[in-house]
Amino acid sequence: SVIWRHWLPVPALAALLLFLSGPCGAAVPREPIVFFMGASETAGYGLPSVASAFPHLVAVRCGIVAIVSATPNVPTLLRQPTNLAHAGGVVMVISFIDAYVPAPRGTVRRWLGSFVSAAPTLIMTTPPIGEMGVDAPTLALKQRRLYARIDRDARANHAAHISLALPAPPTRFLQRDGIHPNALANRLIARRLEAWLGSKRLCPVGHSPKNS
Repeated sequence: SVIWRHWLPVPALAALLLFLSGPCGAAVPREPIVFFMGASETAGYGLPSVASAFPHLVAVRCGIVAIVSATPNVPTLLRQPTNLAHAGGVVMVISFIDAYVPAPRGTVRRWLGSFVSAAPTLIMTTPPIGEMGVDAPTLALKQRRLYARIDRDARANHAAHISLALPAPPTRFLQRDGIHPNALANRLIARRLEAWLGSKRLCPVGHSPKNS
């Protein structure tokens, strides 16, 4: 099932709840709405607080409403948000778990077609597990094939695709499990997201953080 986590300042959260639960014609938040879909990385798994996770950081710095659909250990490609109404942007994070529990072939192409028709869409792929020191050759091969297919489908559908490759040494940016990004890595991911959102006029250039 889809879990909606609203990592937002209180005023934005109140506006979003009104938008989601109100009747037709209810007020729509003035801030741009960006949908974030992913698994454990997007959910902020292992971080001391969800306030350290990149969707929250981007929401605060860019002044957007972030609707986050993320459940640890549940592949992104096996879920889909039911409502993209009023979306200003869509961000989908794909990781090795999407290769471990593969979705039916054609899922990426079908999703991207519907997402791009609704709003500017960005796909972010996490680093290959081999680069993080995980010895799993079969899974690494599946991940490479999935990422190659994602890249082709993204180009065909005019969606953006960026890798979340981390600077060396990777241990500086990973939690103790050697897989999930730590708070420092989440800040780097947020900066990359802000650059893309800025190119779509969803994150004002020079926008000052609301909270330091």
